[in-house]
Amino acid sequence: MIVANTEQLQELLSLAYATTTNRAGWSAFCRALNRATDVPIMMFGHDLKRNESLGIIASGLNPSALERYHSDFADKNPWMHMNAVMPMGAVGISDQALSRRELFKTEFYNDWLRQQDNVVAGPFMVCYRSDDRFVGMAAACRVRNIDHTLARSHGLFSALAPHITRAIQMAEVLCANGDASFAHLQASRHAIFILRRSGKLEFINQAAARFISAGDALSTSVEALLVGKGEKLRTYVHSLTQAVSTCSVTALPPPMAISTRAFGACVLRAHIFPADAEHGFPDSTWTDPTAGALVISGRFGLEPPDTFARLALALGATNAEAQLAQALCEGVSLNDYAELHALSRHTVRNQMRALLHKMSAHNQADFVRRIHQLSSPFDDF
Repeated sequence: MIVANTEQLQELLSLAYATTTNRAGWSAFCRALNRATDVPIMMFGHDLKRNESLGIIASGLNPSALERYHSDFADKNPWMHMNAVMPMGAVGISDQALSRRELFKTEFYNDWLRQQDNVVAGPFMVCYRSDDRFVGMAAACRVRNIDHTLARSHGLFSALAPHITRAIQMAEVLCANGDASFAHLQASRHAIFILRRSGKLEFINQAAARFISAGDALSTSVEALLVGKGEKLRTYVHSLTQAVSTCSVTALPPPMAISTRAFGACVLRAHIFPADAEHGFPDSTWTDPTAGALVISGRFGLEPPDTFARLALALGATNAEAQLAQALCEGVSLNDYAELHALSRHTVRNQMRALLHKMSAHNQADFVRRIHQLSSPFDDF
């Protein structure tokens, strides 16, 4: 498989992930991919139910050609049936969906593709899918140099596909209404710290500000770095920042429970964006990208009050089982819980067994870990 050189690939990855906080960056990504493949690149949205274009951005094609596609030819695209069934992130080649002999008979080819310097084939992928809509990307290879450009563009699409889909998924979490904003995270009852690759804090929400102001676990330095108080938290923060700076998932510290004076029992959970990036981000393209997060879920004010109500609904747990789950996550032992609620140990153990079964957990510790995993807004990563 032919792929661009390392420098080109790093630039493309960097530009793709830059769209997580600025969706307008897809235009720059298409331009860079156009340069790397030497063929026009199209990124288009389509409504499958209505069979109509939702918009298109591209590089390497005349703007009037894009307008004609959007208004007159999107519904005639003979490859759309393949787009309709391809899974998100999969890469195909147009010849797999329609032979060129059949393509040459279509209105789409004769009245549109042929006018674009005789485009005849190319790789394409589904970047994002939601109900009856999808976002796709295609390279428009021309007959005069297709032997070289088809293999090269297909190799690049295959290398970039998982990163493109992840960047779009990240944008859904990190961006409110497509703007470079973390406004929707302000209302979260989690304490959320967003870190850049350098370790500097890019954003903290209101709950995180309250957590810092309490002064008994974390603080920030004059360089906008996160600082842990006490050896345990200093080690945790150091591990987090090192993992983020090197984009190493294996170096991330595992979820850690702490006890604070102001907020009681809390759980720290670290994340990297993206979790599967294998390449660095060149300074020339994106000097200090959003790279990770620390989320703190706690008992007093930091955790959504309906967490265990939602747990009960999702798992079919009873109210009593949900109440036990909450106590376990706050560090209460089974024996203490039974004594506190005037229940027999046999009853509590039965409730525990039911919870383990409903959560598919191996033991009590595994159950608590799974509950904590459900408590972070970034757990999809």
